[in-house]
Amino acid sequence: MDANQLIGGMALPHGVLLLSRKRVALGYYDTEGALRLYTRELKSPTGGVKSLWTLLSESLRALWRTSLDQNSLDQNGLLSMVAGGLAGIPLGLLLRWGAPLPSGQWSLLSSALLVLMFLAAYGLYPPFRRGLARMARYHGAEHKTIWALERGEASPEGVRRQPLLHPACGSNLAALYLMVWFPILPLLLFFPWLWWLQFLVLLPLLPVFGWMGRHPEHPLSRGLLALGYRLQRHTLAEPGEAELEAAWRAVQGLEMENPSSVRTLEGSGRAVPKRIYAHLGWRIPRTALEQWQRLAPVRTPYLLPGDLVFFTAPERPVDHVGLVLWNGLMIHASLRAGRVVVEPIAAYRTRYIGARRPLAGVYLQKRNNF
Repeated sequence: MDANQLIGGMALPHGVLLLSRKRVALGYYDTEGALRLYTRELKSPTGGVKSLWTLLSESLRALWRTSLDQNSLDQNGLLSMVAGGLAGIPLGLLLRWGAPLPSGQWSLLSSALLVLMFLAAYGLYPPFRRGLARMARYHGAEHKTIWALERGEASPEGVRRQPLLHPACGSNLAALYLMVWFPILPLLLFFPWLWWLQFLVLLPLLPVFGWMGRHPEHPLSRGLLALGYRLQRHTLAEPGEAELEAAWRAVQGLEMENPSSVRTLEGSGRAVPKRIYAHLGWRIPRTALEQWQRLAPVRTPYLLPGDLVFFTAPERPVDHVGLVLWNGLMIHASLRAGRVVVEPIAAYRTRYIGARRPLAGVYLQKRNNF
């Protein structure tokens, strides 16, 4: 794909979205753990300032789409957020009417309440923490993919080699905005009728942000990016196999030739073992982590066909799973190959952490050659 056609990307809770001037592509995992691709041709080519609006609107559309393909917990969580936002509007108006405060103080109060709500959710609701950690890994996969496309290294291995920090990340724009917003904060406190300044200052920052992304090595740009990179490190994590697979599936969606208006493709992803067992009439846990935690352990010397072998990755104790065949071979979805392959288990021995047996009690223990 021509890097000049690339607009950008966005990390989502269950996948990665990429946007070009003519096409949007989303690689994500559904509730069964299957890797899927949603890709759509844009009605009109996008570019310039319009591209930012297109990226934000397509990200919201993708967020809604992926939530519908997740379990009831994720759907209820998203619906609760929407309902909370709608309920907050009349509640805010009621508080504003009942406790008249200057606009500047209301702005500080609302910001403080948002921070407290975030900290409360992070500390008291474990699924929220896990969701943030998962999204940070998708954010890292998105950055690596963007780098690979820009450098002409668009391959699974090329994506894996790329750095995490990117000068065109939205975190850098947020940091740039904060650098301007804090100096005008006293004006908003003493002159509340100047509330419109906090939105107006964003307009001249957009071209500055674009220049920083195009010239990251310029001394001035490096100084401005320093705070943004610091902020990025709190929103990024080293991606695992699953997140890189989702990002690469989005790249494949952008490169589709002669596309129809909308296409949804299903891939194998992490669901290879689950789908094989489902075809045989057996139900096993959905994700690699759940399989590792809930299935019966088996010692490596006693592996049999049908057992599951698990592998780790940086920042993820359980990252990938394969299904044992025979003679030390396994079938799994390989990011390097970009498809389901049969490979020796020993080829991944440095990442190997153990095995589980879905059919515990069915097989007799036999010694395997692995």
